[in-house]
Amino acid sequence: MFVEVAATHPALRDTSSTLTRKSEAETYYERIELGRKVDAAISEKRAQEAAAFHDLIEPLCTRMTLRDNDADTTVTHLAALVRRDALAAFEAALEVFSQENEGRMTVKLVAPVPAYNFVALKLDISGINGAKLVA
Repeated sequence: MFVEVAATHPALRDTSSTLTRKSEAETYYERIELGRKVDAAISEKRAQEAAAFHDLIEPLCTRMTLRDNDADTTVTHLAALVRRDALAAFEAALEVFSQENEGRMTVKLVAPVPAYNFVALKLDISGINGAKLVA
């Protein structure tokens, strides 16, 4: 992803090249600032990639729930509820996406996922006579 970000942000690439020709001590703060800019560019690229992927599979899903993204190398993590009669089309779309992005992204399909991925409940315990479940 860094190569793609550098290609679309020539100023970052040029700054990096300039800084590597100087000592770390004399460019300490510039390197920190460059790191922040690179991180922001990578986050923006990750968001664009995730949105494109979501747009591809969302029409094939009955419901889609975004999960916490717990790794720096993960573009998106989601749970998809797919009707049995749409499963073949869903898997085919993932296969095409995977082939089109071979070498730059990997799609992992884990199925089935627990139903709790698609339920949102809140427990209201503010009541005097006990708790009540709010759906």
